[in-house]
Amino acid sequence: MSQVAPIGALHAADPAASKSRADATVRATSQRLMFVDLLRLLAAFQMMHGHTLDALLAQDLRSGPIFEAWSWQRGLVSVGFLFAAGIAFTLSTLVDLERFKSKPGRAAARWRRIGWLIFLGYTMHFPAEALSSDPARAQASLDMFMMADVLQCIGVSIGIVQLMAMFAKKARTVVIGAGVLAVVFIAMAPLADAVPYDHWGRPLANYLTHRGGSLFPLFPWSGFVMAGVSLTFLVAPQGAKTDPWVPVPRLLGLAVLLFGAHAIAKASPWTFVTDATTSHSVPHFAILKLAAVVGVVVVLSLIGTRLRSLPRWLQTLAGESLMLYWFHLMVLYGAGLGLASVVGRTLPLTEALLAAAAVVVVTTLVGLGWHRAKRWKNEVRARRAIP
Repeated sequence: MSQVAPIGALHAADPAASKSRADATVRATSQRLMFVDLLRLLAAFQMMHGHTLDALLAQDLRSGPIFEAWSWQRGLVSVGFLFAAGIAFTLSTLVDLERFKSKPGRAAARWRRIGWLIFLGYTMHFPAEALSSDPARAQASLDMFMMADVLQCIGVSIGIVQLMAMFAKKARTVVIGAGVLAVVFIAMAPLADAVPYDHWGRPLANYLTHRGGSLFPLFPWSGFVMAGVSLTFLVAPQGAKTDPWVPVPRLLGLAVLLFGAHAIAKASPWTFVTDATTSHSVPHFAILKLAAVVGVVVVLSLIGTRLRSLPRWLQTLAGESLMLYWFHLMVLYGAGLGLASVVGRTLPLTEALLAAAAVVVVTTLVGLGWHRAKRWKNEVRARRAIP
């Protein structure tokens, strides 16, 4: 740091150099933000398109190497979303932890958002048939309501790191803690997956195991959020001010290390995995998916170094991923009246692709409209606040 001031002083004497440096700072900031936005956008569009195809594609087309490859890459979307949630936490909180703590309103807003995520997660599986005269259907509806989905997983995971941030004196402590938790959530997933769930404590057990129907229990899925928290601090320690080229080699190195860890974990004779372990709870498989996502992020970071900015509507969509997620699932599965119930897995490939494209377009328009409505509401509030 002692060598930076003289160099900066020399440049300050030259207006052209000063302007060039300012432009470089702006580019670095926008490119770093694009790095995150690109990941969110890719995950969002893949999510909407993939969910629709999965809900509507005819059953007899669900085989063969192309379908298997498509299914495998779909499995990376959820990992990308969870990883992006960890990235967002680091950029908004850990890059300048003291500043975050200096404004108590930020912590309160964070806890409200965490509660909202968990609430929305449960409403996504509202037990519409809980009062059905058929006991089996009523119980199935309640079981689905109690499952842990991706929103609950993100909410609880962010709550854990937020608690660490509240009590930690330095951001590095939170980063190390998140890194340790990432290892624990992934490595211990087979043990958590074996937890009994069919008893009075099922709502809590669903946060540990897949076997009760949960799609995203904390083991191993929270590990991806924790990885996003810790790895982002390593690759972009200055947040949006980080030079856009700095994350590229670091991310590449992390991807190589993760692929190596996958190979070691897969070959290791010491494992908690049994024949009954859910496939998503197998540690080496979780590490492989994380490595693949980090590899994708390497490509996105390279793209970010070439772009000056994103169109405003894409920036808006990147910030409305929650609405995109909620709305398209309502279209597909909402209250038993969505496309998955009305149409089902009956469409040939061409029609299924067209339907997927339509869902993406409609959801995109709703996301943009939702953002505009929120902005209009804030403007009204601001006008009313003026005496």
